[in-house]
Amino acid sequence: MIDRKLKATILQNLTQNKIFTIFGARGSGKTTLLKLIIQDLKKQGKKTLYFNLDKDKNNPIFKNDLEFSLFLKKTIFKKDKTLLYLFLDEAQLIKKPDIFLKNIFTYFKQNIKLIISSSVAWHKLQDQDILQNERLNFFLEPISFLEFVQFKTNHSIPEYYLNNFELLDSFHEIYGLKIQKLFLDFLSYKFQEQNKQLRYSLSFYKQLKNDVQKFTNIENMEGFKNLLHLLNNKTAHLVNKSELSNILDLHFETTQKYLNILEATFLVNYVPPFFGILKKELTKMPKVYPYELPNKNPLFWDKNLSNYKFLDPTLIQNYIYLALKNTYGQDNLYYYQTLSKAKLDFVLLLLNKVVPIEIQFFSKINKKFNPSLKIFNKNYNHSILLNLYYTQQYCKYDPQHNILFLPIYLAEFYNLKNLFQKNV
Repeated sequence: MIDRKLKATILQNLTQNKIFTIFGARGSGKTTLLKLIIQDLKKQGKKTLYFNLDKDKNNPIFKNDLEFSLFLKKTIFKKDKTLLYLFLDEAQLIKKPDIFLKNIFTYFKQNIKLIISSSVAWHKLQDQDILQNERLNFFLEPISFLEFVQFKTNHSIPEYYLNNFELLDSFHEIYGLKIQKLFLDFLSYKFQEQNKQLRYSLSFYKQLKNDVQKFTNIENMEGFKNLLHLLNNKTAHLVNKSELSNILDLHFETTQKYLNILEATFLVNYVPPFFGILKKELTKMPKVYPYELPNKNPLFWDKNLSNYKFLDPTLIQNYIYLALKNTYGQDNLYYYQTLSKAKLDFVLLLLNKVVPIEIQFFSKINKKFNPSLKIFNKNYNHSILLNLYYTQQYCKYDPQHNILFLPIYLAEFYNLKNLFQKNV
């Protein structure tokens, strides 16, 4: 069982008086994470109670918050008033979950720590978020390469810093090929997991419809399926809502609604453009990225996962997006594209500065600024923290031009938040 780094963060925050909410896609490991947390709490002698709403949603105690309150009073707290850690897995399946949770949390505030999971960020599908002040949100991303490596090697990865770059360089020289092989194993693992989950099968869409039905309706399931299929084939492409509506023969408002549902159910993410000071010159449409590594061409995956140099460029770009999102957060990620077609794959906001990012998955790379990076540096020179190239294998720091070249498979090993080590 792969231990998730989010577990420690949640355990550290359990002293707060909040509804601890773990959002994540179906199959991302929410149930496993909850059980790992329960395991830790039981070792500390804590009292826990777990319900999985996939199985328990028809239990009479979940008819409404009053019935559930009576259940707690008559059974759990009848003789023992010890603090209870209550876990509700897939809480979006509760009838009127926001009202249910708010009332339980308010009434039992002194007796309960309420930890829930949900496959739907339902506040994004409603006009009013009545749990906004009570909820502490956590987002469980799919298993990362770093978590996979630590599980496979049973070793934690040390931190590396730019002013001690030679340590990372030495690490890469010694372990680079082994990590590259682990990266291919990681992609194979992802491919097998998606096959096991029957992603995009009939049962998948039936489950998704059940997940969102208390908050919104998917009236045209065929149109919804086609939209998701189209977006999965447009990884890193611009989301032109009018164009999508015309292609799929959907009303513009329906397309907008379905795009929101896809985001709220963690199937796709939208990356906005970086405006900076040149707002009038830039494309304003977001780009789309699947929440998981794309499986649009499973046969292609199956044939090419054994050769690192021939990996699908779309797969590489999607992986880098997920690695950046997992490390720095969705809200800090942008792309850059001017009307004159100057393009950068990503722009990262970090430490009140910007990091322009390009992916060069080639055997031979340009070790200087490409034209788009030159334009960006000219316009935002004083705001740039670092220029970052993700490469096939090349690992180097060029202090003269402030460029870091980092192999794809080391993307999660080097956290730019730790750019400089203090007191070296």
